[in-house]
Amino acid sequence: MEQTLIRIVRLTYPQAHDVMRKERFASLLAVASRWMTAEKRLRLSRTLLPAHRDRMLYGELLLHYTLAEKFGLSAEERRIAYGSKGKPVLAAAALPPVHFNLSHSGGWIACAFDRHPVGIDVETVRRDSGKLAPLFLTPDEYYEFARLACKGEAAAEAASSGELTEALSSERACEFITRRWTLKESIVKADGAGLSQPLYKLEPIRLHDGSWSARLGRRNYRISQYRLDNNCWMSVCRSVAPVHSLGEADSMPPAFPERQASESGCVPEQLGLDTLVKWTMSQL
Repeated sequence: MEQTLIRIVRLTYPQAHDVMRKERFASLLAVASRWMTAEKRLRLSRTLLPAHRDRMLYGELLLHYTLAEKFGLSAEERRIAYGSKGKPVLAAAALPPVHFNLSHSGGWIACAFDRHPVGIDVETVRRDSGKLAPLFLTPDEYYEFARLACKGEAAAEAASSGELTEALSSERACEFITRRWTLKESIVKADGAGLSQPLYKLEPIRLHDGSWSARLGRRNYRISQYRLDNNCWMSVCRSVAPVHSLGEADSMPPAFPERQASESGCVPEQLGLDTLVKWTMSQL
């Protein structure tokens, strides 16, 4: 697999609730419980919000369906374990290796698969996103954010004096925060660093082709973004090579264009709910 495989599913409400009626949900959960970790089963049992519960379960189905259908892994080979920093991995190492990562937000569920460490993050733009800016932006990013929030007027003064309160909820400011958050989240998820990596110290670099690059530890990463709909962004991060050996001979993965997912050439691949349901029920 030369290119990262991205598979996405969209839940549309109230249609999703019809599909995920109680008896159907119970049947799907009974099958999925064979593969799910005890931790994931506990989280599902404690989740009261139907929308979040649906995303969690369909995320598991999407992951295991692809590992079985695309990579030919058996139920035993698909058992999930967790690394020292909490990143999910296959308990039994596959040959060639299969790395994966899962994310969901709003009505979207997405999973990325690669032969190299990979991370994916999906986020819905929220009107209060701007309040997160001081927590994870670098000084240069915060200045850029201030220019957007204040429409370029006295950005330096606004950033230093904190006069951004009224502008924090502007559409451009919230979209900027969401996009930058997904970039950084996808990187730490690919790396497996988790909360041990302060996001305000991580600054991806925009490349001429529209993709992004970043360095974390000894590894170099390439990140691409998609707008899934008018209110949701997705970032996909792939490990390229150790920094000390990265040179002209190292091939960079093809850049994913920054466009609507449905316009993308070969990825991401959108699956229907029925596909996952039929496959899951066939495992009974």
